Amino acid sequence: MVGATNTLLAYLLFALFIFVGIHYTVATLLAGIITMVLGFTLMSLFVFQNKTKARPVYFVVFFAIQYFLNIAFQYFMYTVGMSNEYLVGGIAIVVVAVYSFLVNKNVVFR
Repeated sequence: MVGATNTLLAYLLFALFIFVGIHYTVATLLAGIITMVLGFTLMSLFVFQNKTKARPVYFVVFFAIQYFLNIAFQYFMYTVGMSNEYLVGGIAIVVVAVYSFLVNKNVVFR
């Protein structure tokens, strides 16, 4: 539930930033930073219940990788002809959320 809520929040923030005219790379970064902080806190407390072993440095490093994967995926979708920024961003967020869950489960909160 935490992951789904965080993913939805990331999309809503992304859509808001796009709506006000922010470039998709910056919109993705801003939404990602906000939800990264929230996600780390909520996952530490409720999902993995592992406050002492959580590795915030790993979390930040994997967030950076996640950001670049997200941007690369969006760029690819634009190059193949998709032009709706809201749809492209939404698809990218969902795809990258799978990566995020797996990394958090197997590396960050291990």
